[in-house]
Amino acid sequence: MTFPIPVLNYIQAFTVGERDLAYLLVNNQGLITQWGGKLENYGIKNLQQGDCLEEKVFFLEGILPIDNSPIFLPCVKTECGVAADIHIFSSDVGNWILFLDASQEESQHWLSQQINNELSLVSQRQIKFLKQSLVNREKRSNHLNFKSLEYQNKTVLSANIRDYIAYIDKYPPDTIFSTFNLYLLTLTNLILEHGGLVSNIFGDTAIALFGILPSTSSLSKRAIEAALSMINAVQKLGKAQQANNLPVLSIGIGIASGSLIISTNNYQKSQKFNILGYPVYVAAILKDQACSGEILIDENTFHRIDRLQKHFSLSSSEINDTTKPIKVYSCLPHHD
Repeated sequence: MTFPIPVLNYIQAFTVGERDLAYLLVNNQGLITQWGGKLENYGIKNLQQGDCLEEKVFFLEGILPIDNSPIFLPCVKTECGVAADIHIFSSDVGNWILFLDASQEESQHWLSQQINNELSLVSQRQIKFLKQSLVNREKRSNHLNFKSLEYQNKTVLSANIRDYIAYIDKYPPDTIFSTFNLYLLTLTNLILEHGGLVSNIFGDTAIALFGILPSTSSLSKRAIEAALSMINAVQKLGKAQQANNLPVLSIGIGIASGSLIISTNNYQKSQKFNILGYPVYVAAILKDQACSGEILIDENTFHRIDRLQKHFSLSSSEINDTTKPIKVYSCLPHHD
């Protein structure tokens, strides 16, 4: 099968690009017969015809010869410390070894691990706050210790991370996950900084509760301030992502206030809590209705935020309750 030259050129640029392609050809006796590309980038220098592969490239010792099945070794750390994707396949003239720079993939993997570690630390901080702030009676049921109490006038924030689907076919999975987790870490840190607690994270949505931790300021105001900070942080993060040719995501936020039932439990030595109530339902609907970069709030929240009302205007959207429609207010901050 033959392909037009422009197609082949595109495939070459897409797969190789600026990844410093280099190659070795090794015969069945393990001797180097041909080489080319930027081998020095991988610490391979001063080659001569007939050099023994294992004496020149120590990290490939014992790999050759191979059978008819190609070998792919991802993100191998070379002698000089550079990570490389290594492809090995056989032909009539010997075994070919291709090197492609994998520094970006290694960096993304490291970043993903760091973000996961930081998310774990955020979770531990939250558990500590929760233990300090919730003192409720215990009930035993199915090996779970439940503590429940109805709270009045709490505020729920629901945030949805968006647009990552558009990048799934364009970037490696590690890049997608590390980007998603970076945005998630940014949001959860801002929630904690403004006195909220993350109730749940499922899929691309985070739900936070304001009003458990003691504070001198209005819980609804803290939720709004957190949301405004989140929108601003995501805009700044997007600029940094774009500058590094990485996926740029967005968020939509819904906020509602009212009476909630909060249940905490100890399960497998991990203390967590759940929230139930109409504001959770309303916040979820508002989050789904919000455009990217928009904050939608219900009228209960709007009437409790005083000077912050200036950021909001009455929206054409509304929630049709069983009794009466609920007014919705919108804030769509200007992009820098």
